[in-house]
Amino acid sequence: MVKYFILFFVVLSSETFAQTNVNELNAKIKALEAKVSEVEIRNSELKKALDLKNSGAALIVDSIKMRVTQLYRDKADNSIYVKGLITYLGEGDQSLQFATSNLIASSGGQYKSHSGGILNNLNDTFHVPHPEKDIAYGFMVKFEDIEEQIPTVSLLTLRLLGNGLRGIEFKFKGLEVAWIL
Repeated sequence: MVKYFILFFVVLSSETFAQTNVNELNAKIKALEAKVSEVEIRNSELKKALDLKNSGAALIVDSIKMRVTQLYRDKADNSIYVKGLITYLGEGDQSLQFATSNLIASSGGQYKSHSGGILNNLNDTFHVPHPEKDIAYGFMVKFEDIEEQIPTVSLLTLRLLGNGLRGIEFKFKGLEVAWIL
């Protein structure tokens, strides 16, 4: 009888111990799954940032690198938007601010923009009085009242103030326009 009691106690103890281990392991699995999900989200955001820094057409003029990362037409407001990054590569002091920009459509139509805004708010004027070297600053330029459907831009001239009356010009040729309906 004592043997059966000991055997019963050993089986019951091992089953309870196993159940405790399973519960602990399930909790650890859930915690690890949450961490993996968090890392996947962070990696996705880092990949987007890296893709943005490496995408689109880029030009370097007077120690300033300008990259157009997005060019699209919003049919709802008949506008073409240019988004991009400006990076100061030089030494010394240089102010970054937009002057008038020009767009020439593949049809020959010509458009001007006097709006150079920051990337997350077009109403805020893009002006960086003392840019840090090798830091990318986001910008957006809006060309308004464009009735024609433009598949490509023959010439996009984005101009920064400085370098005399003409300014510092960045001339991008043959850019495709994405369409937002």
